[in-house]
Amino acid sequence: AERQKFAKHFGATRIIDPRSEDVVKISKELCEGQGPHIALDCAGVAASIKSATLAVRAKGAIVNVAIW
Repeated sequence: AERQKFAKHFGATRIIDPRSEDVVKISKELCEGQGPHIALDCAGVAASIKSATLAVRAKGAIVNVAIW
């Protein structure tokens, strides 16, 4: 909840909660079926990297911000 508040405070317009929402499905819906150009992984868990990989469009970029 704290991270979501932080994200909203700094301008996030849509927050996807991976505990209750399908990250890949929603990402593609928000980007006209293609997925985002870039995904930032800040969670530091293998599942989030996998979701990012499946969510981005072809030739998209994934930035792993988290420290493992």
